[in-house]
Amino acid sequence: MSHEGSNGLESWLASRGLRGNPFARRSADQDQELPKYFVDIGGFDEMLRARGPCIVFAGRGCGKTAQRQMLAAQCRPADRTSTRLAIPYTYASFGPLLDKAIDALDDLKPMDHVAALLTTAIRILAEMQASDPRLLRSPAVAAAVSKDLSELESHLAPYLHGARGAAPARHGELTPLDAVEKFAALAQMFGIETCVVLVDGLDESPRTAGKPVQTAAFLAPLLGTPPLIECPGWAYKFYLPGELKRVLYGCPWFRADRLERVDSLSWNEDLLSKLLRERLIHHSLRQPPYEDLAQLCEDDLALVIEHELVSLAGSLPRAALHLANALLMAHVRQASPPERIAGRTWERVKKRWETEYINYGLGAAVPAASGADVQPAAPPTTQAAGAPLLHLEPEKVLVWLGRREIRKEIKAKDYAVLVCLWHHRDGVASKDLIVEEAWSGDESDGVTDQAIAAAIARLRKVLKKYAPEGAYIETVRSHKREQGGYRLHPKGIARDTQ
Repeated sequence: MSHEGSNGLESWLASRGLRGNPFARRSADQDQELPKYFVDIGGFDEMLRARGPCIVFAGRGCGKTAQRQMLAAQCRPADRTSTRLAIPYTYASFGPLLDKAIDALDDLKPMDHVAALLTTAIRILAEMQASDPRLLRSPAVAAAVSKDLSELESHLAPYLHGARGAAPARHGELTPLDAVEKFAALAQMFGIETCVVLVDGLDESPRTAGKPVQTAAFLAPLLGTPPLIECPGWAYKFYLPGELKRVLYGCPWFRADRLERVDSLSWNEDLLSKLLRERLIHHSLRQPPYEDLAQLCEDDLALVIEHELVSLAGSLPRAALHLANALLMAHVRQASPPERIAGRTWERVKKRWETEYINYGLGAAVPAASGADVQPAAPPTTQAAGAPLLHLEPEKVLVWLGRREIRKEIKAKDYAVLVCLWHHRDGVASKDLIVEEAWSGDESDGVTDQAIAAAIARLRKVLKKYAPEGAYIETVRSHKREQGGYRLHPKGIARDTQ
């Protein structure tokens, strides 16, 4: 009997004493149960309490949105007793502005951002008032507040619907600081002491994903205007891609000294194990609850499953959840699946991960169609004779050897190392530079030279597989550590496609 599909999985999970699939929800955006199994990897309470502007750096799939959602859960409208108001500034809010300004980012003004985020904030207050008319003291006060909110919205409309780069304020018009102060005063009528702006999703937008320079330019009018983000009654929390950190610190307008906190989200094997454990506990129908995937596996697999799974996921919690879900699905897709998961099932999941989902967390996973190797459009320039040229398209998460796209053959961390070499292809990437760019935030602590050498060896192995005669990555030796490291061979890379 085949148990393929979600019905078969639900039936098997129920037979094992589990209420639904613990690993089905891998995106925090729509996960209503997130507060019940959220894993705080450090700094969440401090971020919640901070009244000044803060930044959290993390890679894609590392939990930025989960932390943002959990912070919103401690604010209104989710928590009606809170004196904080959560204002999500995500793609739903800034997307139209980004689409409008992408070719003229230098024309963006602070008011463009203020108009976009306040339009969202006004809608939230209006919905709060509609759902509970008793929030304001009297119908007269409610009418006055509604009128003021409507007038503020009308002031903001030209910046949302006008030409790119709205004109400077004329006499009598609101300045950006006027606008946020006016909104904060109206929010106080609802019992709001702090408006918490939650900036997230810049690595999900096709306009900015993998493009840290463009992302920084887009944020500059907001993040680079201290009087705006330090305005009393406002607390800005920026959840930003890890690769943006180096770019921001190189921008003359960026003032790290004006920020209250700068954190990084970094996961290790213990934290990933805790993530899986909390999900299992929450979904358990039995006592004592499940706490380990090993309890669902046959003895030989039980000895290794947790360590192998979290190791394979690297530092990506989303990848760990994906692998755990894939293991359950692979088990029930068998004809007459056994009571517990066998080692051969996990071997199939690992093989599929290596061949189909290697882009997970860095870009969209593209499973092969019916076993075929579907190639995207190749870059226009390849070498006419001899070894094929290496070419990267980081914004599309693609790696080319000639006309062959090989990104799926490269492990996630090794790809990050290769991107670092590509970005510095006109020089040498020192080991310290590679650690800084390929291992984000606290994850970089304790990275050894051996770990870097192992990543380089794996990259060379993949390149040699498809181009045995090619030479692509050189080791540069020097008595001075900052002058040694690795570089891409000048004759092995495509330059006229940049």
